[in-house]
Amino acid sequence: MRKLLVTLLAIVALPMAAFAADYKEGTHYEVISSQATTQPEVMEFFSYYCPHCWKFEPIVEALEDGLQGVELKRGHVEFLPPRNPQLGQMMTRAFAAAQVLKVVKPFSEQVYQRNFVQRKMVATMDDVRDIFTAIGVKKEDFNGAYNSFPVNSLVAQMAQKTKKYGVSGTPSVIVNGKYKVLAGGLSDSDDFVADYVKLVNYLVTLK
Repeated sequence: MRKLLVTLLAIVALPMAAFAADYKEGTHYEVISSQATTQPEVMEFFSYYCPHCWKFEPIVEALEDGLQGVELKRGHVEFLPPRNPQLGQMMTRAFAAAQVLKVVKPFSEQVYQRNFVQRKMVATMDDVRDIFTAIGVKKEDFNGAYNSFPVNSLVAQMAQKTKKYGVSGTPSVIVNGKYKVLAGGLSDSDDFVADYVKLVNYLVTLK
């Protein structure tokens, strides 16, 4: 009986062991801190002014559906566009408002559509208000959320995490506050999105 139990445990451990053998520091991930978070954490940093972030959205959706035992968190960075950081600050607050109002997906779709399909850059508060109105948010609800305490808290948290993890480019995915995912390590993958999710789930298990 004992031998059977040991055998079964070994079989269960095989998939994770295989993943561990396949993933290499410097190729698939970078260690950015000596200390991991006390609880598992996966955080994606992005900007609405980053075309690569727009293309990264299918991976974001896959992570939201495929992470094991942890919820994806997202942080909008303020340093893009570099010549006009005020826009980054405005859109960070707008993203936080979208979170509070529970309209992140339609809001993001509208912003990316304007910025990279219609090429009519979201550049003013009127643009932001128009988008919220277009996705069905009442003007008074948007105005109430935009400068609310929950939005202020989210904005502060995103800025703090961006600085703490030394984020300087987007999109960036940081796992457990210690591991930065290196997408280039999966360049030969036959199913990049699925393999990206597997890599992140592996990193979640590390301390």
